[in-house]
Amino acid sequence: MIHVEDARITHFILHHFSQELLEEKIATEEIAIEDEVDEAVIRKLFTKPFTKAQSSYNFYHEVDIDFNVLYKCTEELWSNAVDFVEYSHKVFTHLKNVSDHPKIKDGDVFILEFENVVIHNEKRRAIGIYKVEQKDFFLSSNWENNKQAKISLQEGISSGKLDKACFIVDLPSGPEVYIVDGNKEEAAYWKYNFVSVVLKNDHYNKTQQTMEITQHFIKEEFPQECEVSRVDQADLLNRSMEYFKVADSYNHEEFEEVVLQDENLIESFRGFRNQVFEEQGWSFEDNFEMVPDAVKKNQRFYKSVIKLDKNFHIYVHGNKEMIEQGVDEQGRKYYKLYFEEEH
Repeated sequence: MIHVEDARITHFILHHFSQELLEEKIATEEIAIEDEVDEAVIRKLFTKPFTKAQSSYNFYHEVDIDFNVLYKCTEELWSNAVDFVEYSHKVFTHLKNVSDHPKIKDGDVFILEFENVVIHNEKRRAIGIYKVEQKDFFLSSNWENNKQAKISLQEGISSGKLDKACFIVDLPSGPEVYIVDGNKEEAAYWKYNFVSVVLKNDHYNKTQQTMEITQHFIKEEFPQECEVSRVDQADLLNRSMEYFKVADSYNHEEFEEVVLQDENLIESFRGFRNQVFEEQGWSFEDNFEMVPDAVKKNQRFYKSVIKLDKNFHIYVHGNKEMIEQGVDEQGRKYYKLYFEEEH
């Protein structure tokens, strides 16, 4: 997780991207931030999306990493081969080159450099690159002689609502990258063409991806392959979540034995897992350390809810023997619930 309490903005520049060349704006000078309060507000605005637990990435290129344009530009900046303004121009040019999809929107492009960003208990420098495509309106007010109030509408950026961003942290082992992409409808050019990354093979990503694979298997694949009741499906989700919450480390064989139990189910899960790994290019080990932050983030996807028409939701939290399903003489489906205490 990234901590920015002691971070400071060292460089700041703004360009404007547009599909129309006449609307394009490229700055030649940095923005100076002289007020400490302004600096703190701006720093919070541009770092907030990255202070929560999330997946990290490595720069990628299918031939050679030096062909990854953003990686190469950033390495040039950090080796002092180019200054910050020149770096920002190279980044902006690269963004234009990959922004040829007709649905790509115009927007402001902010580029910032930070120091004293804490990651893995070390203070490191980092680069933030942001494209803001949508802005909100804000109502501001002021008074004249404490008698007459005036209001005005101003357009600006809401905290935590950055459309697209990447945060690149300089680590001894190589740059570590974090991604924000709020627009899923357009072509995924930001992540795959502009930044070009692959998931980092660390414990956080192993935990998250394993939980995603398991949840998808139980909710989607398992019901297609077997005739399974919603109660059994909910029970399997509960057992899986309990394993992830309690285990300090994930052991693939142990998970199959403790949670899946049935041989046919285990075989089906192995086939689905291997298929996902092959399609996504993952190569996670069968044993790894569980990361509580990743478990907590994915816990909401493991809610065991049985939805009955528009009348009832049944939340299944524990013993599946306490719920029965049946059909009455009139053909109406029902669930029978057993309990000891009513709260």
